[in-house]
Amino acid sequence: AEDGIRDTSVTGVQTCALPILCVLPREHRLVRRKVIRPADLRGERFLSFPLDGRMRHLVDAVFEQDRIDRRTQIDVYSSAEACALAARGVGVSIVEPFTARDYAKSGIAIVPFEPKIRYLFRAMRPRYRKPSLLADAFLDAVKSHMRTRRSEEHTSELQSPMYLVCRLLLE
Repeated sequence: AEDGIRDTSVTGVQTCALPILCVLPREHRLVRRKVIRPADLRGERFLSFPLDGRMRHLVDAVFEQDRIDRRTQIDVYSSAEACALAARGVGVSIVEPFTARDYAKSGIAIVPFEPKIRYLFRAMRPRYRKPSLLADAFLDAVKSHMRTRRSEEHTSELQSPMYLVCRLLLE
């Protein structure tokens, strides 16, 4: 599909694109770096996403371009799983920023990764049904929130999607 979604009954509407981040155990030797580059992770125990996932292809391409070998420790299926394992000292990973921020107080360090790889966030909608006014208003609110806070220097201010859903429902 042109929007990268395999299920033909839904379509994706991009809400934002944010840089992915490196997560490490809090006591890791690289936590004081201002930025992590592929060469910094040479030989590290790496928590990777499945081979058939878009995130895996994006991250692997950067390491392959620089001919950097990692020791793939475990394949993880979510950024939450990667962060939880990094907090336990199992390895390091590259994840999307919302989950990294949610795990910041759980024993991980978060360091920007370069070269920048943008992770696309999408809202899923039924392809063959007209969206409701409420759904349109909600999506507009999400996009507005992301637009006002999407620069790297404001990444820590971004609210997780679930927090934003709850806040908008209670307003």
